[in-house]
Amino acid sequence: MAVWRFAKKIAIALIIAFLVVSFLVIMKNKLDLTKKEDRAVYWKGISEFGKNFFKNLAKITAFAIKQEWIPSTKEINKTNASSNKIF
Repeated sequence: MAVWRFAKKIAIALIIAFLVVSFLVIMKNKLDLTKKEDRAVYWKGISEFGKNFFKNLAKITAFAIKQEWIPSTKEINKTNASSNKIF
């Protein structure tokens, strides 16, 4: 049941994000979606946004994977040093 609620929240977030991006594409390009040419520009803008989003997500993920997440033993021992005592 908890998984279903989480999936619903993700779906709602994606729909809201799509609506916001749609609004931005329409406003930026001053589109009239009743015209066929403007609908083509709209879909091109949405697809380019999607491509750029996933490219950036891949870059961020690759950067995070390359990071050193486990501290070295020297760094761990620095926090336990007796010279850091206040008293």
